[in-house]
Amino acid sequence: MDQDSRSRLIDELLMEVETAWKLSAVNPAAAIEKAESLYEQAGELNSKKGKAWALLIKARGAFMMSDLELAKTSVLDAIACFQKYKEMTSLAEAFLLESAIFLQQGSLDRALEDATKTLEIAKSCEHLVLEAKAENSIGEVLVKAGAVQEGLEYLMQASECLKKIETKAVQETADQGERTGEIQELQARLFFNLGNAFLTIGETNNAIDYLELALQASEQNQDSASQINILKGLSIAHRRSGDRTKAQNLLYQSIALAQQSKQDLLLLDLYLEQALILIEADIYPEAIETLSRIIAEGEKNQLLPTLAEAYRLRSLAHELLGDPASALEDYKQFHKNQDAISGEQIAQSKRDAEILFELERAKNEAEIYRLRNVELRQHKEELEQSNKRLQAVMEIGRVVTASLDIQEIARTVHASLSQLMDASGFSLAQYDEPHNQIHFILFIEDGKIHEPFTVVGDCKDSFAAYVIQKKELIKLDNIDAEYKKYVENAQHLGGRKTKSMIFAPLVVGGKVLGAVSVQSMKEHAYTKEDAELLRSVSSFIAVAMENSRTHEELLRLNQALRAEKEALEQLTKKVSRLANHDGLTGLPNRLLLGELLEKAILRAARHETMVAVLFMDLDNFKPINDQFGHHAGDLVLIEIAHRLKNALRAMDVIARVGGDEFVALLTDIENAEAASVVAEKLLDAVKEPVHVQNIPCHLGVSIGIALFPKDGKQGDELLHRADEAMYSIKRENKNGYVFYQKKSSQG
Repeated sequence: MDQDSRSRLIDELLMEVETAWKLSAVNPAAAIEKAESLYEQAGELNSKKGKAWALLIKARGAFMMSDLELAKTSVLDAIACFQKYKEMTSLAEAFLLESAIFLQQGSLDRALEDATKTLEIAKSCEHLVLEAKAENSIGEVLVKAGAVQEGLEYLMQASECLKKIETKAVQETADQGERTGEIQELQARLFFNLGNAFLTIGETNNAIDYLELALQASEQNQDSASQINILKGLSIAHRRSGDRTKAQNLLYQSIALAQQSKQDLLLLDLYLEQALILIEADIYPEAIETLSRIIAEGEKNQLLPTLAEAYRLRSLAHELLGDPASALEDYKQFHKNQDAISGEQIAQSKRDAEILFELERAKNEAEIYRLRNVELRQHKEELEQSNKRLQAVMEIGRVVTASLDIQEIARTVHASLSQLMDASGFSLAQYDEPHNQIHFILFIEDGKIHEPFTVVGDCKDSFAAYVIQKKELIKLDNIDAEYKKYVENAQHLGGRKTKSMIFAPLVVGGKVLGAVSVQSMKEHAYTKEDAELLRSVSSFIAVAMENSRTHEELLRLNQALRAEKEALEQLTKKVSRLANHDGLTGLPNRLLLGELLEKAILRAARHETMVAVLFMDLDNFKPINDQFGHHAGDLVLIEIAHRLKNALRAMDVIARVGGDEFVALLTDIENAEAASVVAEKLLDAVKEPVHVQNIPCHLGVSIGIALFPKDGKQGDELLHRADEAMYSIKRENKNGYVFYQKKSSQG
């Protein structure tokens, strides 16, 4: 085939690739079949780019059909190809898909890492479309992680980037139709993620507005995958706003579209939402059946977030149906999957508290943005002031959760709150549930610090006891007029009487750890905003208190575990070493050689390189054993092993497989000549005399060589044929090497 014909066929192939890429979002099953065909065509034309894109199309199709193992394998192969041939923009698309796969599996850190790689490539290539896609993906991951404010910032950056793309598209006439489709696809994804972010922070009306914009863009672009997600988002928004009928209709539309286009992965999320609607409608058996199907599919593909939510909902359905045993079992499974996603409980509690305020801050910022747009300036200052307070809360949270000293925590909280409100009266109390006692760590009244004291947990005269028992915040504007709602007597320790107060419980994971309060000598000293601020701060104090409580126990447990782990690691290393290495020479044994050989064959097949197996048998070794004894023979074997190892590259392997038999494994070689060069080095290494009891002894080595893939495709096959070749030279000349030949005329 001449060069012009080949170039024309490659151009046609890449046009088919572009069509198949679009097909993978609409009909993934057909796209996978097409990708297989394109891969073969690309191989025939020796088009590396075509092969890599065929793998990427296959990965995207598998992802849409929830076959995450096939998706991960294919996208990794595509990434390797794009990296090898420096196809940077294509590599960025592959990283975006891998990010989506990790996001679906709940690996948010790896999803964020891949999206960030895409952004770096996009900026280095000055590729606006990729930059917008990457910022959109980063925003999506951050919203999923609960960092909604940071997510919104990236989504807004993507929106600005999209405006630049639209402006540029208007100025250009060439490929305007194709560019319009690309812009509409990006618009749909961006508006969807913005809608989802507002949905996360409870801004249902804003969420519906953005989701409807996303639906318009996806319908214009005929993007069924986006339409499915958007319809689901609209269904959730309308359900939360109380319109269950509309929510059900939108969800049924989404499910029908997903079934029609065989979007198996999206169907699982839709069925979760359907199960929730069934539970709210008291149709528990059908909800349990739906959730059981989701769990079976989730277990098969290790979809941890999906599994956690499915087990949680099924536990709820079992409980409402009156089956506590099944509810408990599912709740255990829910926690098992949550632990796999979230990490240790204390860190998660801290993160939950941080997320709470990030959500509130993002909500305020979104509202500020909306008010600016409609020029309602009078509320802007209030919201910005609220944001400043939230920033202060976050700073308090960062400081107190970093400390393990409860006294220091109390002093820090009091000093910080004094900058935000009247804290001339303040208390921090710790609840000892087993002994039903409340210990006041710090108590300040009218600016005076009192000695720590203790009251019983069910004391009728203690506001702290009330909020701990009820697990609710209380705000009193006039204590004299209001105290009887909460306590029998409003006691104080001296000085002027407190006139108003806020008391908040300290709660982590439903468990009450204590209470915090601010008090003032003035009536009506605190606003609703002050109460919410103290509620916010209480979440961080609770986490800090839990950390302090468990610190000593964790230290003790960690010390015991560390000692046990070190002992186990030493034993494991010793057992592994004995199992995989020759006891005399320290070289890998036949077992380890077999494993290394199989890995080398797989790598060579993937990278289209060769592997060489050199089977060696020492010449004239037996006379040394007979004359000087086995101990002397062992010393000779150790010396020869050292020489053979030094003759090889660091990446190659030398193993002892028998008495005086050794095998060298050469990886990633380009041709047979490379094996010949190494064989010569091995012969030279052995020919120098070995001194035994001050007597020079001359040895030789017979070497048989077998090559992958020419002489065999399996490790055992290559070892056998290298052994055959070795014996052929052993019988004839000795002290030389020969390559395996299929006929009996080897050598």
